[in-house]
Amino acid sequence: MPLLAAVAGLVACADTLEECYPMSDVQLAIGDTELVQPCFTGGSSDFLTLSASSSDAEVATAAVLVQALRVEGVSSGSATIRVVATDPDGLSGASEFVVTVVGGNQPDRVGRAFCH
Repeated sequence: MPLLAAVAGLVACADTLEECYPMSDVQLAIGDTELVQPCFTGGSSDFLTLSASSSDAEVATAAVLVQALRVEGVSSGSATIRVVATDPDGLSGASEFVVTVVGGNQPDRVGRAFCH
């Protein structure tokens, strides 16, 4: 019976992709961007489709660029970025990290009059 439980446990583990390592939190200034490289193992991990979402797109956004994420600081605050990887066989895995955005590098948006 313990052998059957061990085999059942292995089968359950094979149904998801696992992250290679925990993703590190990111700190950005407003307007700055950073590329983040997620890593997943298991399944057909050489052929993953990534999707990403932000818990607060007014603070930070995330866009998929092939096998990386482009994270951008929009306004001061914190947001959680969630990335989901899916392989061609439908196996998936997810990871999250926190983006903290601080003031700085924001262009001056005050209107200016130009006289000639």
